[in-house]
Amino acid sequence: MNWLSIFSGALASVSNISIIIWLLLITLLTCRLYKIYYDERAIERRKQISLLPSLTKTYLETINCIWQVASLRPLDTLPYFSSVLKSVGPLVYMNTIIRDYVLINDPDDIKILLSSTQHITKGPEYSILEPWLSTGLLTSTDEKWQTRRKLLTNTFHFKILESYIPAFNHHANGLVQSLAKASKNNEIDLHSHVTLCALDIADIREELQGIFGDSDRDATMEDLKSMFTLERVIKETMRLYPSVPSVTRRLNQPIQLKNHSIPAHSIIAFSIYILHRDESMYPNPEVFDPDRFLPEQCNDRHPYGYLPFSAGSRNCIGQKFAMYLMKTVLSTVVRHMKLETLGTQKDIVVSTQLVLKADSLPSLKLTPLFENHKK
Repeated sequence: MNWLSIFSGALASVSNISIIIWLLLITLLTCRLYKIYYDERAIERRKQISLLPSLTKTYLETINCIWQVASLRPLDTLPYFSSVLKSVGPLVYMNTIIRDYVLINDPDDIKILLSSTQHITKGPEYSILEPWLSTGLLTSTDEKWQTRRKLLTNTFHFKILESYIPAFNHHANGLVQSLAKASKNNEIDLHSHVTLCALDIADIREELQGIFGDSDRDATMEDLKSMFTLERVIKETMRLYPSVPSVTRRLNQPIQLKNHSIPAHSIIAFSIYILHRDESMYPNPEVFDPDRFLPEQCNDRHPYGYLPFSAGSRNCIGQKFAMYLMKTVLSTVVRHMKLETLGTQKDIVVSTQLVLKADSLPSLKLTPLFENHKK
């Protein structure tokens, strides 16, 4: 072995050791800088959170809050959070150890959240839908959501919606047949047929008489547009019983609300069910009153104070479809059946899951207005 080879090998070893040392130094420096950055971010985060009205300022309060929420039955969830907002205010912070939740109920704050194109990521609760829906329009975010939203938008275009009306009529007439059969068999429990919609029958019938007269023809798009009274009834029903009771968003970056700054990685939540019972917008909120949606009653109401289909870029893409469908079905039933409630609104008991669930409903007495119904 010559000395040149030995010297070259030694240089290579020194070089390799130097590279390793430099890599270790860079790694240590990176970790140090990350720790400094993380600590500063954590300090700033704790500072922002400390300024929020909170149910969990201490460790003991956190444990107590987690225990209370975990112990809630679906029936008790909405009343519990409603009482929290009434006692603490329209913004409440809750720590669950693994996540930070901020519950809001101010329409101004809700507007800031929903009108933003940056805060469109659904909360972690929606992940339980992924085995069923995968990451489609409801659960996806960012570019994937934008692509799917754009793809489906034309499906609900006005001209396309008009083509659905014959199908709406077909199924509405089928429902009338089913209800007529149930009434003959003295079946008055309609849970398996329809979801109860509180109706001001005397007025929804007068309006329909003016549109259809004595004809039993199917409804047209123009007919549906003329059903102003029925639309108010539907809107008031959705105010009291929105199909989706709550909405959550996971913040990928901070958001500045009206009076508070919320740090990134927090979960912001609001309850449509609770919002729709805000007494400042809806006096005597538990009273069913379709006149709340007369034009003169709506003009001064906050535009984000009524959100049965949510709002902003992630609003319900099928809301017009749903409204036309409800108008078709309900107008067909009311034209052909006399409906009498065998109970009161107090008999309606709901609980919250991913959607609002009716645990108890009053039954209806059905009387066909005509002997023959279209097959």
